[in-house]
Amino acid sequence: MLAFIEEYVALRQALGFKFHTTAQMLRDFGAFAERRGDTRVRYRTAIAWAKQAGTQDLARRRLASVRMLSIFLRAEDEQHEAVPKQLFKPRPPPPMPHVYTSAEISTLLGHAAQLEPPGCFRSKTFVTLFGLLAATGLRVSEALHLRIGDFSDHGLTIRETKFRKSRFIPLHATTCAALKRYITSRRAVACTTDHIFISERSGRAQPYAVVWWTFRSICLRAGIGVRTASGRNPRIHDLRHTFAVRSLEHCAAERLAVARHMGALATYLGHANAHHTFWYLHRTPQLLRGIARACEQANSPRAR
Repeated sequence: MLAFIEEYVALRQALGFKFHTTAQMLRDFGAFAERRGDTRVRYRTAIAWAKQAGTQDLARRRLASVRMLSIFLRAEDEQHEAVPKQLFKPRPPPPMPHVYTSAEISTLLGHAAQLEPPGCFRSKTFVTLFGLLAATGLRVSEALHLRIGDFSDHGLTIRETKFRKSRFIPLHATTCAALKRYITSRRAVACTTDHIFISERSGRAQPYAVVWWTFRSICLRAGIGVRTASGRNPRIHDLRHTFAVRSLEHCAAERLAVARHMGALATYLGHANAHHTFWYLHRTPQLLRGIARACEQANSPRAR
């Protein structure tokens, strides 16, 4: 069993997926199955192993990982049993992200510019960082891993990202100019790294924990999104959601135009699966109305 699992893990990782957590999960399943004397995937064994999880969410993820393994193995050997898709409580829908208004983003950047002491390099760092996230939809981790050599007059090269793939991000002229001004100031700071966003105090790359704390404190001070539709506090990752939603809102309403735009947006955001990009259609009222009209037309008696 473990040999089958290692073959599957090697294939997924060769396709560019990190797959570390799921790989370990499947190895645990393989050891569990071998202790029961199984040489092939057995759905009863998969269910028994999944039930050992401490939570419903983990049990669901365990079973889903074995189900994908069984699909892969059954393509060549039908002695592996198919694993049921849904046996545990369905996963709740993801919480509604907070889509920032233009006024909220302006307020955020204005408060970042006022970080003390006045005119400090710290304020320049967070104005540029938050502005870049809002203007490009980058993941926070991608922005914090940027190096000086990744920036050019044409845009940014995002290297070895979430799915171990690199991509090029064109930048608007205003974003490019702002980043260039920041890098000019950053070159005057003594540091031990070539990361773009650094801490003046340590001379090292800006840590995520400091970025999160600064963002959250500014939002609280400025009253940004304190009462969101989901009941949660706004997150820095919601800047990425905002970029995607606003981008779709500015897309032409024609279905073919939306389809082309979705493909481009998926590439720009670095999504490995376009399904993650389609999710944003549900957060865009203008396009959602178009989807509703298309569904009504498809289900009308004349269309049947």
